[in-house]
Amino acid sequence: MPLHSADITIIVPTFNRADFLARLLGYYARNKFQGRILIGDASNDEQAALVRKEAERYRDSLNIEHHRFPGENIAQTVFKLNGFIRTPFAALAGDDDLLLVEGLRRCADFLKDHPHYAAANGKGCLVVVKGSKVYGDIQDLDDYPLKGVEAGDPATRLEDFLKDYSVALFSVFRTEIWRRMWADPGGIKDVDFAAELVPNCVGVISGKIKHLNVLYLIRQAHERRYVLPDAYDWVTSPQWQEGYRFFKARVREALAAQGMDEGKAGASIKAAFAQYLQRRIARKKVPVRKRVKQAIRRKFNLVRFRSVRQLVTNI
Repeated sequence: MPLHSADITIIVPTFNRADFLARLLGYYARNKFQGRILIGDASNDEQAALVRKEAERYRDSLNIEHHRFPGENIAQTVFKLNGFIRTPFAALAGDDDLLLVEGLRRCADFLKDHPHYAAANGKGCLVVVKGSKVYGDIQDLDDYPLKGVEAGDPATRLEDFLKDYSVALFSVFRTEIWRRMWADPGGIKDVDFAAELVPNCVGVISGKIKHLNVLYLIRQAHERRYVLPDAYDWVTSPQWQEGYRFFKARVREALAAQGMDEGKAGASIKAAFAQYLQRRIARKKVPVRKRVKQAIRRKFNLVRFRSVRQLVTNI
């Protein structure tokens, strides 16, 4: 019997973007999402009051919990929300993102039928709305690559993932794996490690990830988006060494849980991370308009564009 979106908890960290969060909740209410939505709110008092108001507005149509964690970063917020998950699957959505209901359902169905997979995802899009607004006409559109990672060996999955990096944590994960990905970050301040690289790598090590042919994620590029620092600024920051030690410890622990010798785990982590770091430092930022032209040359799916345009303009 097919699963439905009721089997999924969407984790939504938010910080001072109540207007984007209102859009997200409106989408799930109109599309009759049956799962749970856990809002982890690190906003100031004024914005938190607006978030609470939006959560109350949809209380009768959505299963929402609003939890305040003022001043906490995303890793700390997601960790604290883990205790409220009551479903077999969990997924992360930024307050300015949309995980599409049909895509969520397809991922949950796949995981039920394939118990040896840790996670599943689908097609992603990155949109720019005219005027950098919450609602409006699409100015630019690009592919947002989500990928499968299907090697049988955990160390090979880690290497494959870090040499061809994508944000795996946007997938639908089994809850027991999700909790390992987002274990207590302690006082780690480097968000690149604590809220992206560690959960991504622990998730990939924990099991295979399937990429499905379904529209799944819409991300929006806008002026209030929180972005990771430039690679040079990152590796020269005061907190980098502490963050890297945290990363090595968590990833080594994940590999050991899969039966890998500690010495071999350390060598695998070093080799895989070196490939990631080399690519990140060498990567050049490509303007959105140029990326759009590249996407057109790659014959970006016109049907998908129309679907995204309708969602963003009429949501």
